[in-house]
Amino acid sequence: VPNVVFRYINQRFFVMGKEKTEEEMHTLLHNLPCCKIFAKPSTESCAKGIFILSKEENGRFAIISSNGVSLPNGNGGVINAIRCVCEENYQFEVQLKQDSRWAQFCPDTINTIRMLTINPSQTKEIIVAAAARFGRMGGYVDNTAQGGMAVNINICTGELFDFGMREYDLKQYFEHPDTKCVFSHTKVPYWEDIKDLIHRVSIIMPQLKMIGWDIALTEQGPIIVEMNTGTGVYSVQMGPKYGIADAFKEYIPTYTQ
Repeated sequence: VPNVVFRYINQRFFVMGKEKTEEEMHTLLHNLPCCKIFAKPSTESCAKGIFILSKEENGRFAIISSNGVSLPNGNGGVINAIRCVCEENYQFEVQLKQDSRWAQFCPDTINTIRMLTINPSQTKEIIVAAAARFGRMGGYVDNTAQGGMAVNINICTGELFDFGMREYDLKQYFEHPDTKCVFSHTKVPYWEDIKDLIHRVSIIMPQLKMIGWDIALTEQGPIIVEMNTGTGVYSVQMGPKYGIADAFKEYIPTYTQ
């Protein structure tokens, strides 16, 4: 999973579960190398509320929204700025270094794999569907609700389908609109490792009937960014000409094929 630098809970700072004073947080942030830290709210969905805490070469911090717009930092220092921006609980994670083969589609965002799994006690095939999500240049998130696009993946071969789609947009995109990288038949790096990882973590939580996993592809392999227990199913059905209704027939008493 990503490296969590600290958490902001009920207007208090925590590192590895231990509360820290503002002075201790100043020291921690001062000693960080230049990096981008993703600030993710605890309760929002569809990438809402995410912002980036960017440490510059001069040691100062900039606060940038998920679409690349700088937010007011104020003159009270980074701790005061965090308190002003964070209206709820947040988790602060260091930006992952993306696999170069995957970054070519959009180097500005961490392009994740959304993988949908179903309760392993109900079916032999845990993985139901998967899609690659690509952001847009100048942004920081790949979520389709924030302007990104989804390209479905053949879960048997790990290859991208011919085209991707965006929300509220009926156009079929056969290449990324910014980088012009073609989607068709591109093999997802570490595909077998991804499937093995998701199988291993899914079977230890059989009480959860359906999970949407977000997986990043780093130079060291796949990393689970987060799991969504209330996930939508649209992104994994935006490319192929068939849906995934059959995977849920055991859950629906009135289901007819």
